[in-house]
Amino acid sequence: MRRQGLTLVELVVAMAITTLLVVASLKVVSTLAKTERVASAAEETDALETGLRSLLAADLVNADRMRETAAGGVTIRTHTYLAQTGGPPEQLPSLVTYEIKKVGQRSLLFRRQQGLSEPETVDLVAAGVQAIRIAGAGNTTPDGWQGLAPAVAVTLEFGKDAKTDIVIRRQ
Repeated sequence: MRRQGLTLVELVVAMAITTLLVVASLKVVSTLAKTERVASAAEETDALETGLRSLLAADLVNADRMRETAAGGVTIRTHTYLAQTGGPPEQLPSLVTYEIKKVGQRSLLFRRQQGLSEPETVDLVAAGVQAIRIAGAGNTTPDGWQGLAPAVAVTLEFGKDAKTDIVIRRQ
């Protein structure tokens, strides 16, 4: 007697092996996608931190005073004005305020710059920042301004356990 097809047992075994191969393939693809997401998030965080570090350094390197705002931000009195065109910084007195605003469920860090003879500018500089603090302030004047030490530490909090400390050495 001649066999024309596969038995039921052979079909079940073939389906089981195929299922195992598909599950293993999906696991590999899932792991690769997760690794890509983590690497991409790390790159974005590094780029954000580098850009924010440069911006804070430009504002603080020629600053002489700072004060906290009522909304949990900080205002810096500096002698550097950063033009919106991306040109070199100008040696002009200005006030720079970093403030956090809630938009829906997101916390956004804005930078407001007011030059004495220049127009006010407001830029979104980071998302997800919950708090900003500057350590390294000295004596407080009667009007609430604090002097700055030669080195200041800026702390950015992104959540309960996530924070970044940026140390800036001033002139």
